[in-house]
Amino acid sequence: RDALDKLLYDVEVQICQKIPTDQGVCQQRDTVFSQSYKFQATGWVELGKDPKPTPWPLSVDEPRTFFEKLWVSHRVIQPVSGKSMNVVIIPIERIKCRAGTSYGITTKTCDACTTEEYVVDPDKFNCQPCPEGAICDGSNFTSKVDGAVWDVDENGAYQLQSCPEGYEWAEKECIPCRFCEPRGAFCTDARYIRSPSTKQSRTVCQGCPEGALCDGASLISR
Repeated sequence: RDALDKLLYDVEVQICQKIPTDQGVCQQRDTVFSQSYKFQATGWVELGKDPKPTPWPLSVDEPRTFFEKLWVSHRVIQPVSGKSMNVVIIPIERIKCRAGTSYGITTKTCDACTTEEYVVDPDKFNCQPCPEGAICDGSNFTSKVDGAVWDVDENGAYQLQSCPEGYEWAEKECIPCRFCEPRGAFCTDARYIRSPSTKQSRTVCQGCPEGALCDGASLISR
């Protein structure tokens, strides 16, 4: 029992924004976390019995700009019988929020997106609602129409820029002009569109004029 009692060190664990001193001490302004613990007779420190969640700190005063690296310091603050242990300093790096989640500015955790949302960069942007012209799964964004052009705006949301031949731009989706069956055939009931429909220059589907045949995109003379 006396031998086991010698394991009862008091230790301090700190997390620092900058490399701590050789004694394992963080400067006050650089301290992210500081907590003392007591070694048990088993030789273990039961950290799980004293949880203290600590969000990863920001490197500047902006919502999602993180320190790339922190340092964990472990040192004995109450030696036993004059005996101590070496200071341990370990660098740690942040693991990014996984796909399908978004870093919450208020929660300071990686919050899951719904299956009706997507996220471009989980660390930088919020989950975004899936527009009518796309298919989403909580992480990925896939356009329903091949050839449609989408750009990401400053908020991490996809914005529809242009639609391919045979489609009309409609802000959140590409709407097809009426076409013939089978698709690609020409008929009088189909419509056509004069030029690609874009956000900057929206063109609309036109009725097939008399004396012409249309296929939902272009027209030919009979």
